[in-house]
Amino acid sequence: MSEHDHARLLLAIVRGRWDEADALARRSPVQAETFVDLCMQGDVPTWVHARLSDEGRSELVGATAMEELGRNRTRVRNDNLLLIARAEQALGALLDAGVVPVALKGLDLLHRVYERLDERTLDDVDLLIRPDQLSAAVAALEAQGWEAPPAPERTHYIRSSHHLPMRSPGPVTVDFEIHWSLAQEMRYRIDEQELHARAVPLEIGGRRVLRPPGALVVAQPEAGRGARDLRAARSRGDARTP
Repeated sequence: MSEHDHARLLLAIVRGRWDEADALARRSPVQAETFVDLCMQGDVPTWVHARLSDEGRSELVGATAMEELGRNRTRVRNDNLLLIARAEQALGALLDAGVVPVALKGLDLLHRVYERLDERTLDDVDLLIRPDQLSAAVAALEAQGWEAPPAPERTHYIRSSHHLPMRSPGPVTVDFEIHWSLAQEMRYRIDEQELHARAVPLEIGGRRVLRPPGALVVAQPEAGRGARDLRAARSRGDARTP
């Protein structure tokens, strides 16, 4: 199977077009290394493994590819357990300080549209807070061992960026981004006050926080992680495209 056909097969699986996937797989054998590499490049190996396993379609890519995708899924499961544990610890500290954050991106989606915590990779933890609560949020996390950039660099982030990076304590650290804005100059603007006003409850580890309102919007619904998030959300009736 050519690399082009491997890409077509992956796209057919992502789209749930099983007849097209069957036809491609019958045409010529799947090369496990090529297929897994494409999954890794698209950041969809765990979701593809879950999708193939749930649909009983493992034979489309063969045992070798499924084994490698399964090993990757196990690594993601272990990593996500650590990230979620640190997220729950941070959420507890923020809530105790009177700061109710909005969970963003992977942390939100993993708890809202995915059935299992190992179906989506979490790279870091993104939280949105009100601008006037930034000092209280940083102080609450630092009191629990989180680290923020030192004063000169911190001031630069606050003046010129829309988030402050922080790092969790422990021998294996987790990166956090504490956002007070979601706007990116010259690209788009978001009314954060309206977002906070319309945010809806989300429970994470028994902690009641918030998530963005309305349907999930994915800018590139057929590309990599965006496709995975969109398909997962659609299966839960919680998605639309722009």
